[in-house]
Amino acid sequence: MSDYIPPDFGSVPFGSIEQAECAPQVTPNFNGVVIRVPEQIHIEDGEAVILPICGYYQLPTAVVLDGERMAVHVRSISRPDVPPMSGPVVLQDGDNEPLAPPPEPPPMKRSNLAGRVSDAYFYVDAQKMVSRQLPPGIYDVCVTYAGQQSNVARVEVTGPG
Repeated sequence: MSDYIPPDFGSVPFGSIEQAECAPQVTPNFNGVVIRVPEQIHIEDGEAVILPICGYYQLPTAVVLDGERMAVHVRSISRPDVPPMSGPVVLQDGDNEPLAPPPEPPPMKRSNLAGRVSDAYFYVDAQKMVSRQLPPGIYDVCVTYAGQQSNVARVEVTGPG
């Protein structure tokens, strides 16, 4: 089993939209997308990397409705043999995508969206979103959603490789 620093990343509630221990802290007037990843993940021989992203977004509702879907981006800092990778956040076996919200009310007029804000926590396994297994190394990770980019968070994967 992988070891995470800090250890709260060992129990990420993938698929939840509720605040969890690993969730980023935000101020009440926050606007944008923010993520946290473990500082370090240690894997054992033959073990696949699980790279949890704990995130939160708070954006104008019109931007969310009109914007691009969520995507994960991973770039190696230490290994030139690992190309940058990106992938959309998709539903896989019930994981990696926020739980379905309650049924939507009838569509709102665009004029009624002015001043409305949408927000949610999200928890995804970045490894499931990218095209190849991450070998040991140092990686920068970010998320894009609805035309917004999160902060860039750095993680080190250690172990055999």
